[in-house]
Amino acid sequence: MRIINKKTVLFGIIFIFFLAIIILVIRTSISRPVVESTVPENEAVEILETSQISINFNTDIDERAKKDISVSISPETNIDFTWLSNTYKVIPKNSLANDTTYTIKVLYKSKEIYLFSFSTTPLSQSEIQKFGPQQTKDDHDFGEAVKTLVDKYPFYTSLPVRTNDYVVYYDFELQKFAITFLNSITESQKSIFIKDALLRIQKIGAKEPILYYTQP
Repeated sequence: MRIINKKTVLFGIIFIFFLAIIILVIRTSISRPVVESTVPENEAVEILETSQISINFNTDIDERAKKDISVSISPETNIDFTWLSNTYKVIPKNSLANDTTYTIKVLYKSKEIYLFSFSTTPLSQSEIQKFGPQQTKDDHDFGEAVKTLVDKYPFYTSLPVRTNDYVVYYDFELQKFAITFLNSITESQKSIFIKDALLRIQKIGAKEPILYYTQP
């Protein structure tokens, strides 16, 4: 009968223990979500104060993992958020401050997995609307850029459209309006709010056909 040496048994137990730890670390690393890109991009400048923030992951995130993903914004800002496929959309409840650098930490299970920052425009949209088309020698290039923006998107200086039930932004990535509902609603209420939102979008200068999507 073969006798197993105690040292051999102990070595085997230690080996299995460390192998389990290595496997656990690898699985954790593989399963951790990976940020592929963001809008605005890192170190972007001249971002409008009504912009949404998009965090794009490299693959679809399952529902369990979504619950563990959050963001931290500095300076502190009140936000809503929603998921659109593999994109985590951050929607500031109020306009961002002008001439401000924002730093966004993407967290998974409260641990930082990505960091980026961007700076907002020195002027608000109302100031752009008022002063943008006025050109001087010193701000000729800026005035031209602003005028081009306003000419192309005449409705944009009137965004966001805010009501007690929804908020409307313009999604430059998808070239569509985003109607974000602020409360739980029924399908019949959703239909009513969409019709109301489309009428408001028309009134601020958007031309038909109006492309849009909704977010809960």
